[in-house]
Amino acid sequence: MDTEQNMTWVDSILSKYNSQSISSSDILDGFLTGVLLCSKPVAKETWIQDLFKAPPIWESDIEEARFHQILDQRYGTIKSTLEAGDDIKPVFRYEEDPESGEEAIFTLGWCYGF
Repeated sequence: MDTEQNMTWVDSILSKYNSQSISSSDILDGFLTGVLLCSKPVAKETWIQDLFKAPPIWESDIEEARFHQILDQRYGTIKSTLEAGDDIKPVFRYEEDPESGEEAIFTLGWCYGF
């Protein structure tokens, strides 16, 4: 499954389980980048609490495992990119501009998460 499909699924999970301020994959991506850039490491057990108002009651173990697998994969990708000194490739939201009909990039969500 490609990153776009994963992020679309993560969006649905964040919405389904009433995520508080981390309400979309672009915000989550900025948030993970910010967590990784902290001067001291932040344990997953600490930052994951910020994703939901209350711990989710998962529909199934498979759903929970998939969410954590995608989350850990993206976290690992951002971490290895930063450690290598490479440019990060943030997840941005792309939507059709209602006025022009052209695809527009929205960076605010990523910046908000960061």
